[in-house]
Amino acid sequence: MQRVLPNLAEGKKFADLLLQQGFRDRVLKPLAAPGAFGDMFSYADFSNAPGIADPDFWYDEIHPKESGFAQFAVVLNQQIRDVLPTRKQQAIG
Repeated sequence: MQRVLPNLAEGKKFADLLLQQGFRDRVLKPLAAPGAFGDMFSYADFSNAPGIADPDFWYDEIHPKESGFAQFAVVLNQQIRDVLPTRKQQAIG
């Protein structure tokens, strides 16, 4: 992986603006808003995932290391379970 910007702090700020304020807030949130697309769209928000603020979590501005992906998997699996119908939630424990 190669950093987008040579200054680590500037690269992190760029990635945060692009991924959070840009894509999450202007694309994903409106798609997942109540009533949009018949309430059939949702997304996993990792912005508060444990360790995400640690610079050692990341290869570069947007790609987590293997351990970061492992942490994301826990959050993603829980968010998937949360949107399943109750009957299916009970089936997977």
